Amino acid sequence: MSPEATLGDDSHPTDRAAVLRGLRRAGDEAQFTQVIGSFAGEPGFASAFVRTLLSAAKARHAEKVEQLEPIPESLTCIAEMGVKDRNERLGRPDLRFDDSSGFTLFVENKLYSGYGERQVERYLRALSALPPDRERTGLIAVTRDIPGYGEPPADTPGWLGSVRWATVLPELRELPLAEPLRSEWRLLLEIMYEEGDLGTTQPNIEAIQAWALHGTGQTAERDPRRNARRAPRRDGGALSGEKAEHARRPPHVR
Repeated sequence: MSPEATLGDDSHPTDRAAVLRGLRRAGDEAQFTQVIGSFAGEPGFASAFVRTLLSAAKARHAEKVEQLEPIPESLTCIAEMGVKDRNERLGRPDLRFDDSSGFTLFVENKLYSGYGERQVERYLRALSALPPDRERTGLIAVTRDIPGYGEPPADTPGWLGSVRWATVLPELRELPLAEPLRSEWRLLLEIMYEEGDLGTTQPNIEAIQAWALHGTGQTAERDPRRNARRAPRRDGGALSGEKAEHARRPPHVR
């Protein structure tokens, strides 16, 4: 789904949404990364995307973010570019943003998967191995949920923490794009949010009530977890609990 492969201005909104749902692979981080990388070639998009993420990161990493400012107005973006130090291949950060003034930012996108083995550590090593002219560098992650593992201490040099997709969603919807790309970008974000890929900033009341009832002796018939939304199965049935969560995850964990 590249910016060039848009559905055009004449498509009915319902038709466009149906086509987009058919083209996209729910929960696929690699596909979403490639979409962002494609849109980042449009004037102003890359810089505005980076500013949005770093603005959210300021809540916990204000000093390190300020060291990267001002954010360049023109940034190049490469998706899934391999990085290494002198002796070892260190992986492929989802997005790399650069400019000629010495600015480099790695962005790792996460939907349902967690961090790979020593992933953050490896990417920070790659940052430290960049040429000396890269004087303003950092690594930030954008995740669906709060990561439960894999993040270094907040004071680790170069580490700008992780922010949630749902938190930055309002700003992402307003990133600068000309029509019809603007409409297609916003429609994609709307679909991803509706289908749960971007998480939520709202508390899950049913889950909270379920935890409150856990161990209280309430009967199963009165347990709100029995009425929790279930993930659809391809055969028309339903899965619940851990199996439902597994069904919603993409087939790969990077």
